[in-house]
Amino acid sequence: MVISFCNTIAKKYLCRVQNRLKSFFCLLFLLAAASTNAQVTGTVLHERDEPLPNATVLLLPDSVYRITDIEGQFRFDGLTPGGYQMVVSYVAHETKTSDFTYAGKPLQLNFSLAFDTDRLGEVIVEGEHGHAEEVLRNVHLEEGFVEMETKAAFAQSLDRIAGIS
Repeated sequence: MVISFCNTIAKKYLCRVQNRLKSFFCLLFLLAAASTNAQVTGTVLHERDEPLPNATVLLLPDSVYRITDIEGQFRFDGLTPGGYQMVVSYVAHETKTSDFTYAGKPLQLNFSLAFDTDRLGEVIVEGEHGHAEEVLRNVHLEEGFVEMETKAAFAQSLDRIAGIS
């Protein structure tokens, strides 16, 4: 009778531990599933449907930002449901703002930014040459001198300026 009594207590204890472990793993699974699905993603493109890598995507009111990858993609994870504002910017391009409501489900927001020559008033390129570290000079690029259709065109434009290699 003592053996069966101890056996019953041990079974009850093991059952409790087993139930708690099941509950813990179910909770862990639900949290993992929620964190992988609860996200805001998107792509930032140039007006000609080319990706814009290194564009800044600012999420307000949290003041959290992401920098787009080589494909122009960004991702925000772990957001709580509510109202947000997204501000997307890139050098020499217009800035776009979008207000949206996040409901806790995956959301995709895409942006297309047009080239804005008014934002590129003047670019100053400063460099050093050789071991003597003598400063070459400031090079001023006025609006209209550089037509930045692509990154390659910009690089070719810089090659035409004396002292830049």
